[in-house]
Amino acid sequence: MTINKISKGNLLISKPSLHNDNDTFDKSVILIADHSIKGSVGFILNKPENFTLSDIIPEINSKFKIYNGGPVEQESLYFLHNVPELVKNSVKICDGVYWGGDFSVIKELLNNEGITKNQIQFFLGYTGWGITQIESEIDEGEWIVENTQGHNALFRLNHQNLWKNKIVEHCPELAIWINAPKDPSYN
Repeated sequence: MTINKISKGNLLISKPSLHNDNDTFDKSVILIADHSIKGSVGFILNKPENFTLSDIIPEINSKFKIYNGGPVEQESLYFLHNVPELVKNSVKICDGVYWGGDFSVIKELLNNEGITKNQIQFFLGYTGWGITQIESEIDEGEWIVENTQGHNALFRLNHQNLWKNKIVEHCPELAIWINAPKDPSYN
């Protein structure tokens, strides 16, 4: 089986839809953290939760936002960062972006203010697809695939406007939809 529509490090940008009944993926930008013949794993970059890291782990003195990474394993905390020299056992996703690593080091860095929000992002849960599932969703036009392989500025992006900016960048003809209400009957 050939898997060449997406690869590790790509972004998936959800296309606007009138029949999107899945709030999780509506107006989402997802970083693909792993992609193989077994399937794909990603993290939603632009869906902040209403609580911070110290709200869920009181021994960590940090007000960093937590993001909804996706619908799978939402009771588990994951993190992406750009400091592999500080965090052992990190997995490289692409240039400038690493997944996981030694969490005890992360706790120490956070409590000593040795890491900034421009260097790390936290998620509850992740997105996951079987290989044929993600490929068919791309074929059906549900996703725009951004084939960049380096995201050195990923942690400095304006996550609030990330989806809107990506739609305008990749499909300006769809820009009319960026301010549309979730339910068109509200118009």
